[in-house]
Amino acid sequence: MKIVLAALALAGCAHGTIGAMPLVPDPERTAAFIVVRPYHFVASGTAITVTVDGAEVCELGIDEHVVIRVPEGERIVGLKTWSSSVLFTRAYPTQVVEAQQGRTYYFRIGPHDMINRITEEAGRDLMSKTTLLTPAASGPR
Repeated sequence: MKIVLAALALAGCAHGTIGAMPLVPDPERTAAFIVVRPYHFVASGTAITVTVDGAEVCELGIDEHVVIRVPEGERIVGLKTWSSSVLFTRAYPTQVVEAQQGRTYYFRIGPHDMINRITEEAGRDLMSKTTLLTPAASGPR
């Protein structure tokens, strides 16, 4: 019984690549999304799923960030997480971005089901305090 409870408690702690990174037909015409999850006590025991255009890409643990190359054009970066205000309910916050070739866009995962676009300066600062999640290291699950 103790093993089952431990497994259930740790089920939300996994992190890494869970799907394919977005298909990039022309590597010269891409933008980069950098999604950072700094430490917050709220939901710190669970991984949060990052989505691009509705497809699940990876799960971030606390103090991690990921770099996602995306084709230029309108893109939706979002999260699939548990609601912090309604028990046992999923939350799907998103940000819509007109991704331009060669640009980098920074996003911060905040407490209470939030993903917010942040400045390059703030993004680089948060990246320096978190660990890069590399798809090769985590592999698809």
